[in-house]
Amino acid sequence: MANPLAPNCQAFSLSPDGKVTGIELGITKVEGALYEVYSVRLRDEVAAVGQTIAACSVVDHNGINTGLQVRLAWPGKGPIFDDSGLPGNPNNTHMVANGFTPPNLGPLALYVGAFNAPISDIVYGIGLPLKHHVSFDVVFREKVTVVDPPVDPPPPTGDDAARIAKFETWAKAVSAKYPGMPQYV
Repeated sequence: MANPLAPNCQAFSLSPDGKVTGIELGITKVEGALYEVYSVRLRDEVAAVGQTIAACSVVDHNGINTGLQVRLAWPGKGPIFDDSGLPGNPNNTHMVANGFTPPNLGPLALYVGAFNAPISDIVYGIGLPLKHHVSFDVVFREKVTVVDPPVDPPPPTGDDAARIAKFETWAKAVSAKYPGMPQYV
């Protein structure tokens, strides 16, 4: 899969007039996760129009919204983001209020799952760079297992070919003897 982080989520940047146009985010893969980070986009200061939110959605492999909650997490005392995780509102929108100073990463993260139990990969580095008002659009998508199509078996050889020929001879003889029964063709 291509990098789900939009170009403006791969490095911190400012416009010539001092507005935030880029932020550095990261993704932590979770072993056995059911959902992957499909896309993450920064709404820079101009596009955010003063809002400071993370608008999230969780979709199945067909792109249909599942209604699952995305949690907003912050660093814990033990493993990172342990003992944290607030569910968003029914629209899966989180208020982002934590400022930070780049090159440090933002202090917040997003994941699908229960408290301390992510069932998705984790997007981290969320926050307000230099306390400027930016927003985020994050989509988690159900992981799809790729199944190889079945392969036709190779044609019979050797003993198998002789056995099949013997069976076909027998089946034709039985079909000839009982013409009213199902026929071997």
